[in-house]
Amino acid sequence: MLKQGDTGSRVRRLQRELTQIAVRQRRPDINPQGIDGIFGRNTRAAVINFQTAVGLRPTGVVDRVTQAAITRLLGAEPGAIPAAPTPTPTPTRPVTPRAVIPTRPAAPLPPPPVIPPTIDWKTVGIGAAIVLMLLIMASSKDKKK
Repeated sequence: MLKQGDTGSRVRRLQRELTQIAVRQRRPDINPQGIDGIFGRNTRAAVINFQTAVGLRPTGVVDRVTQAAITRLLGAEPGAIPAAPTPTPTPTRPVTPRAVIPTRPAAPLPPPPVIPPTIDWKTVGIGAAIVLMLLIMASSKDKKK
């Protein structure tokens, strides 16, 4: 008899046999997820799934009856164990459409602020000098007339 917590070569052999059955019968739920010689949670779950699949009481303990079923299925053709049951989707409640809330158009953005150009006093000075010269020249022409 093998149960959770056992270790050693007998457990390793059980894990190897369950893996072979899982692959041959296309039953991934019977695969113990590794062959490490430790009868842990994964091996126990695989044994329970195997026992359920072949119609034995699911105890998670490998007794003589379970071992005989494993030995019998090692040489069995694929399909000897019915396929794993597919979970039936649970019905969901109908989705009620949500109310559509109308939105207002966004307010227009304000114009960007007018940034006065920086004043370059050299340019102002030269410009003022030119304007002043033009005024002087204009006034001197008026005096000559």
